[in-house]
Amino acid sequence: MTHHPAPPRFKLKTLACLPLLFAGSAATMAAPSVVGTSGLINMPDAHIAPEGTLSSGYSYFKPYGLLWTDLAFLPWLEGTFRYTRIANVPAGFTEEQNKTYGSYKDKSLGAKLALPESKWFPALAVGKTDLTGVNAGTQLYSSRYVTASKNIGLLDLTVGYGKGRIDGPFGGARLQLSEKLPLSLVAEYDANNYAQDIGSSVSGSDRKKKGPSVGLEYRWGWLGTQLSYQHNTVGINGYVSVPLDMKEFVPKIDEPEPWAKPVPRPTVEQWKSDPSYKARAIEALYGDDFRAIRLAWRDGVLDVALTNRRISAMSRAVGRAARILMMHSPDATREIRITYSVNELPAATYRFYDLDALQKYFYGLTPRSRLARSVSVELAAPGSIPDSEAEEALQAAAEAHPESVFHVGEDVPLFALRTQDKNLNQARVRPYVSFFFNDPSGALKYDFSLLGSMGHSFGSGWSTQGAVQWDLVENVSDVTQASNSDLPHVRTDVAEYKKGAKFKLSRLLLNKYVQLDKGLYARASTGVYEEMFAGAGTQIAYFPERGPWAADLAVDWVRQRDTEGWFGLRDYSTTTAIASLHYQLPMNLTGTMRAGRFLARDDGVRLELSRRFQSGVEVGAWYTVTNGNDITQPGSPGSPYHDKGMFISIPLNSMLTKDTQASGGFAIAPWTRDVGQMVASPGDLYSLFERSLVHGLFHKDGLSRFGDVDDDYATAPRGKTMFDLPLGDLAARDASALGSLALKPSSWAMLATATGLTLLAAKGDNSVDRYSSNHMQGSVWNKIGNGGNAIPYGALAMGGLAAFSGLDDNLTLVGASSLEAGASALVVASGLKYAAGRARPKTGADSHTFESGSSNDSNASFPSGHTMIAWAALTPFAKAYDAPWLYGFAAMTNVARIQKREHWLSDTVASSFIGYALGSLTWSWRKKDNGAPDTVSVTPNGVAAQWSFK
Repeated sequence: MTHHPAPPRFKLKTLACLPLLFAGSAATMAAPSVVGTSGLINMPDAHIAPEGTLSSGYSYFKPYGLLWTDLAFLPWLEGTFRYTRIANVPAGFTEEQNKTYGSYKDKSLGAKLALPESKWFPALAVGKTDLTGVNAGTQLYSSRYVTASKNIGLLDLTVGYGKGRIDGPFGGARLQLSEKLPLSLVAEYDANNYAQDIGSSVSGSDRKKKGPSVGLEYRWGWLGTQLSYQHNTVGINGYVSVPLDMKEFVPKIDEPEPWAKPVPRPTVEQWKSDPSYKARAIEALYGDDFRAIRLAWRDGVLDVALTNRRISAMSRAVGRAARILMMHSPDATREIRITYSVNELPAATYRFYDLDALQKYFYGLTPRSRLARSVSVELAAPGSIPDSEAEEALQAAAEAHPESVFHVGEDVPLFALRTQDKNLNQARVRPYVSFFFNDPSGALKYDFSLLGSMGHSFGSGWSTQGAVQWDLVENVSDVTQASNSDLPHVRTDVAEYKKGAKFKLSRLLLNKYVQLDKGLYARASTGVYEEMFAGAGTQIAYFPERGPWAADLAVDWVRQRDTEGWFGLRDYSTTTAIASLHYQLPMNLTGTMRAGRFLARDDGVRLELSRRFQSGVEVGAWYTVTNGNDITQPGSPGSPYHDKGMFISIPLNSMLTKDTQASGGFAIAPWTRDVGQMVASPGDLYSLFERSLVHGLFHKDGLSRFGDVDDDYATAPRGKTMFDLPLGDLAARDASALGSLALKPSSWAMLATATGLTLLAAKGDNSVDRYSSNHMQGSVWNKIGNGGNAIPYGALAMGGLAAFSGLDDNLTLVGASSLEAGASALVVASGLKYAAGRARPKTGADSHTFESGSSNDSNASFPSGHTMIAWAALTPFAKAYDAPWLYGFAAMTNVARIQKREHWLSDTVASSFIGYALGSLTWSWRKKDNGAPDTVSVTPNGVAAQWSFK
């Protein structure tokens, strides 16, 4: 199928594009404080660094030393990780352990949500300095704060208020001394309560009082430093800030130029009779790092399958191949068909129907929009890799391009030894390093190793993988505290594995890959998966045509290996089954939900959220909730530990002078746990096809950077925000709308249905409450209840962010409708509660107990405000974006209110209908404001109709 450039459209995915309101001077005034968060010296301000800025640094002011990392994850969201050492304060372990561990150390995670300033309004932000929670940290830096900042020329002013460690009002100013000189003076009122810190009487921090601090800052490119004087102590903060949203950090000065040598094109007879013409084409492809080449010409169609071992973007690689093939194909060629393969599996097929338009595009004579109309870009079908007509030419090209054995800076930042043949069989040796933090026997544990690996393809999807690891220097084996986990020790025995052999087998696999249908792939594997487990398993993955999602299911039977690292096994075995759904959101966000059985036989869900910046760097985090009760500290029987962490993946092409597919990465997580763990995949299909399909074929029209031309379509202009919408006549319009709806027969039918279902639900009020009391009070149900209770707040936040986003006029209208409906629901619910006075189930009263006019919260069961707000706030989104599945989230609030025994079943049913009606009402009028007409249209998928309430 041919894909034509479409006008900009916004669907429900647009909801993740939150306020990109104004760039302005506020972003330029952002600088990290001593704790990493954008701020003054110690206090936060309301600014966030430019989107995608990753800052890392070290600060010291006696007795605190901090290693910190801060990321402007979204234009309105900043996250900060810090690792703090408090000098001379004992760690709290045994006396012997304190000698090796050193002074007290604390890790924490903070976040800030901000709206940038505009011409008349200051920047506003709310934040929390320690998000780790009771089962994941000490809460040493726990603070909640709200702050405002306003830029006036070279002066930036901040005021704020905090609770917790930041105790009370604070404020300050930053003055840039010159527009050209990146030197600034900073002053603040520090409201931290240092006396509450652990060991404050030992460290001397209890003598630090609230008061003024002053500092001097200097910025030079990516580097910055701040020298401060605070509490009679000199402090220093040094850091580097890397703009991850840059496309590349280093110019590609060593990148080979695209093929540009004019060559005479053969006739069809010459192509068929003289193999040198095929050899010339294959030689050119081989010289541009294409491999696994299959080539055939039939009836005017040049059919080629290939892959590229070096170029990171599939569409760019296909563009280079198309340029070469266009110049070398027979003169009677009317179509070029290129199938890009991954691991010998066809991934995507590009069909070029107009070679004249293709040639003009490469010469800069026609725009990408014109080229796109003559190109078909789709998922490759099974059998799309042709039988090659030029095996001898392929062999000659391979012999003419011997592989270099020693590669510097291509696979890892330091070095790698690698060899690779024409079929992409390879072997390499590279360094490997891992770190572990906060074991009592030492704050930092490390393992420096050499990893040797090989991969060999036998054809037809069969391949082997093998790897050996040689531990050069490590101290993980020095861990003295044995795991006290009550779960099977699937990960916490890591020290025992390091105490085993220094040279060990870390992977030995036989894999079979197969394509079942378009976008449907499968893998079967057996052998040694990783250092701790061996087994056998299978995975199936599905990528829908142009869809924003992908899904896979992996089932593996695994058995634990012994600690010597060869072929010995332990008794423990299990079967893991993990189903994963990956959803692509705007701004290169990816949300992943994994559900199933994990390694320790615990069942649950793992949630992941990551963002891929223009540089290709991907940053994300995960959080896992299972029924495995990990009570190892800081977990407890009442609050078990949940696996969590952050990760970063770094493509090396952004840091090298030549394009490469190589990448590195690392993850930060608490000391290895057993709960929520997954076995290392023998060859994850989603990861295998992510680069070519998710970030290639499905990116815009699939032609991003095609032909080495950076001509991505411009971003749509910013729309209006809620400030631009008419707000003064809401009551009059809503009253008019109610009157109009009252005349519609459909409205009376809905009212009758709602009344009937509410009365029917009332018959089951007492029995449902008894069931909730007896069966819905476990830890899993409590988590579901907590999640359902949070949905109304999340829905209102989503509405507010959409209303003020300015990304799209329709999104703004939907957000405004959501806020109006939620506010209306709050007012209506409050009035009905007072009028009804129905007793809550948790009071022990009967469902027929009413006390009209009561202001007592125990008599506020009807209606459910949470439920009404959730349905009201989500309905405009569901209607505007044709997303009825959102009502499922609203229904979770119904379940939560019943589980918490705050409301009867009938309360939530009635509240759902009222909330739905309020949401429908506000959206109908907002849609009318937008001039949305009644329409009937014919689309490729059927007939679509839209009516506005009149």
